[in-house]
Amino acid sequence: MSQRDYYEVLGVSQTASGPELKKAFKKLAMKYHPDRNPDDPQADKKFESLVQAKNNADMLVHATRKSISEAGDNLTDDEKDSVESSTVKLEDAIKQDSLEAIEEATKNLNEVLTPLTQKLYPQAEEGSSDGAEETSSDENTVDAEFEEVKEEEK
Repeated sequence: MSQRDYYEVLGVSQTASGPELKKAFKKLAMKYHPDRNPDDPQADKKFESLVQAKNNADMLVHATRKSISEAGDNLTDDEKDSVESSTVKLEDAIKQDSLEAIEEATKNLNEVLTPLTQKLYPQAEEGSSDGAEETSSDENTVDAEFEEVKEEEK
């Protein structure tokens, strides 16, 4: 699979500065925005895909940071740093408004999170297995039917 040359897509040289890239992106974003292209059915789909990817990425960033803080000492500092680095890259991709960049950064963050989740999951499973045994040991529980009795008026 060949990778797209985003400089070419933006119509700028590879030595373009940050402000030049931003200006070129905004120009193309305005050109292809669905409100400016009411006759193009693909414009709305492309814009919707970008918004959906940004929202999913924002949720992933939030959930990742929450999970890492809840993991506490169960993860090493190197593991936490690796996750934080990937999270920052995803946040940067969100700011770029590039669907491809968001998808790539999301994929990279998920690749970093997968082994850590597998490391943490057995620990969580061990802690919850005691509770599962307690609820399954009470097999004498019976669902009862009842009838509501109303007081007669006096």
